[in-house]
Amino acid sequence: MNRRLGSIVAYTVLVAVLSLSMVPDVFAATWLFYDDDDPEFSTCHSTGYYHAVRFSLPNGWPQAKITKISFFIHEETATPFAPFDAYIFDSDGSTILLGPLSVTPTSDDAWFIIDVSSYDIWVPGDFYVAIHYITGCTTHIAFDLTPPIDDRSYAGNTLPLAGPDTGLDFLIRAEVDPGRIRPSSSVVGGFYAPKNYFAVLLPYLTLVSLACVVSAILVIRKKRKS
Repeated sequence: MNRRLGSIVAYTVLVAVLSLSMVPDVFAATWLFYDDDDPEFSTCHSTGYYHAVRFSLPNGWPQAKITKISFFIHEETATPFAPFDAYIFDSDGSTILLGPLSVTPTSDDAWFIIDVSSYDIWVPGDFYVAIHYITGCTTHIAFDLTPPIDDRSYAGNTLPLAGPDTGLDFLIRAEVDPGRIRPSSSVVGGFYAPKNYFAVLLPYLTLVSLACVVSAILVIRKKRKS
């Protein structure tokens, strides 16, 4: 009898562990990008001009919080380094979700990462990340020309930005996090898209089931002894 009970408990634990390991990491932050990580060339522009990339959330994500944005600064010609304004636009390419956020690169020929998690920006779909030149052609943003070109790079001095530019990919990236539950006060875009709560609750339901099975086995064992 003890051996049979031990086998049942071991089997239940194994099922629980396998169930937990199969749950997708619904909380993982993900970097979105369309470049090939090769800063082949760079460009800059006069004051008032924008360069931007349009991002789409991964398939199956009804929402996400934008936590970081990043620009590959190929070259900085100003000494000391000159600031620029970073922007995040909604899916229409003109509604401002963040900006102007004045930032100054700390080095060139490197990624310049900006933490925007404290601004609590949630999006239900596409959005744009842009560099806005405020000191002339000093900060050179990298781009690549290697196919495939994703048709997600935009430019212009008026909103919404012109494009996409079908010949290049700007090295601009965004980190997004699906989060657990989006606060209703943070909805961007006019609607609330619920998450798959079963996927979120599955680990806890598995543990509760395991506890119930073990408890039932112990009760049965106690009754048989009595």
